[in-house]
Amino acid sequence: MSGKNTAVLGICRDYSSVENADQRKNMKTLRVCLTLLTLLAVGSLVGCSGASKKSSDVSDSIRTALDQAGLKNVSVTQDRDKGVVTLGGNVAS
Repeated sequence: MSGKNTAVLGICRDYSSVENADQRKNMKTLRVCLTLLTLLAVGSLVGCSGASKKSSDVSDSIRTALDQAGLKNVSVTQDRDKGVVTLGGNVAS
């Protein structure tokens, strides 16, 4: 009877090692997935937290166009953060 018990214990031990191998494989897969997810999250946060884009500087080209049109008394100001160009001057009454 002791021989049968040893054989049964040997089978159980072999089955146990198969379960452990499956658990290790699942843990490795989980670790890889969590690592990729973490990298994706960090990359997204870094990409979105960059400095806001400013509008291109167009005041020089507008100033040139106004000068060519003979409108020397018109002032040009630009807020690149808001993307707004303001023209100013005096209007004859």
